[in-house]
Amino acid sequence: MQNRSLLIAVVVLAALAGYVYWSDSKPEEVTLEEHEIELLPDADLDSVRRLTLTSPKGEIALVRSDDETWLVDGDRPRLATGELCEAAARAAVGVISIRRLGDVGTGEGIGLEDGLRVSVELEGRNQPFAFTLGGSPPIGLGRYLKIAGETEVHLIEGGVTTPLNADPLSFRDRRLVPVDPDAVAELSIIPWEPGLPFSMHREGRHWFLDSEPPYRVDTAKARDLVHAVVELEAESFGTTNRGDDRRDVTVRIADAEGVSAEVFFEAASVGGARDAHAAGALLGELGDDQPARVRPDFLVDFDPDPLTWRSLELLDFNPWLVDAIDWSAAGQDWELRKGDDGWERVADEGRTALDGDAVHDLLSELDGLRAADYAPSDLDVDAAGVEEARIELRQGEGLSVAITLFRGGNEDYVTVEGEPGLRIVGADVHDAIGKLRPLEPAAP
Repeated sequence: MQNRSLLIAVVVLAALAGYVYWSDSKPEEVTLEEHEIELLPDADLDSVRRLTLTSPKGEIALVRSDDETWLVDGDRPRLATGELCEAAARAAVGVISIRRLGDVGTGEGIGLEDGLRVSVELEGRNQPFAFTLGGSPPIGLGRYLKIAGETEVHLIEGGVTTPLNADPLSFRDRRLVPVDPDAVAELSIIPWEPGLPFSMHREGRHWFLDSEPPYRVDTAKARDLVHAVVELEAESFGTTNRGDDRRDVTVRIADAEGVSAEVFFEAASVGGARDAHAAGALLGELGDDQPARVRPDFLVDFDPDPLTWRSLELLDFNPWLVDAIDWSAAGQDWELRKGDDGWERVADEGRTALDGDAVHDLLSELDGLRAADYAPSDLDVDAAGVEEARIELRQGEGLSVAITLFRGGNEDYVTVEGEPGLRIVGADVHDAIGKLRPLEPAAP
């Protein structure tokens, strides 16, 4: 049953996505056939200010604000899904009659008596454009439509009304924390009962643990966790939260200025769902104070131990963006630069053009270097061994990464510039940077 429901949801989403694409790409001016009638002639999509949809499921009112943001109207307006609202508004003002059926009375038997009522308020018009969508004819894919105040019933193409029939909850921006993930600079996960909290903060493009030492967090794990929080969607929304005494876990995020938001999660049900409540200035007036039912998969088996979040990657860089390499080992120094004509080695005696493929092979090898483990935090650099080599990679715009290799009696260690602690490394690190390589010169 769960797989069937998922399949249905995927099909519905695909249909909506297809309609959004079609409606965005559809020309504004439509060439009508002789028998077709534009029911709202000269309608301007941008003039739609309010769209109200009423069905047996309930009523939802969508409002376009002064800054062109779509909102779900109510006692407290909430953010709406802009793309779906645009598609629904376009469908509402773009209905075209492909056949006039005349007076059918109450519309009983063709679905008008309990059909979807649509009301569109447009800027510059005193009265809304209102109509009811009924069922489909026994043959064909059309749909019955009756304009409010008129006796005549029209047949329209059914597919164009797909966005209007979306589940009311689909029009709501269901993110509990509608925040740009790139704006998040702090993230903490704190148990309500005494336990081990987890906390990290961002400096530049890297995340670091709020611990001692403040180790760098694995980039992919940090990114996935931030996205999991800000992309968490509600299955349904409530009206009131049930109080602090029911909290189980709190997730706190903040931006670089310290403006924060919190999500308070209650204990998980047997199925894994949780009641949650989002609040905080970072959410703005439209997102604050949101009770909801959610499924936070990232909290399942979450391990708050900082040791499991430390990055073993030594050099976090993009090989294709590196434009300079400073390299020293065994008493020698190399300076490599990438110019308009490719890579070259710079020395007092001049410049030597290098084989670009050979340089890229080196960068790919450096990109794959990983630490085997972290050394004890109390191990001093002076006691680790003798400095053997250092390499720095620069990517322009002031971005650089560098590591220094120390050879000890039993272990090799590496320090990462700007980060605390010693990493224990294998022989591959010495092979990569511990000795300078005679990189092939470029072919003449």
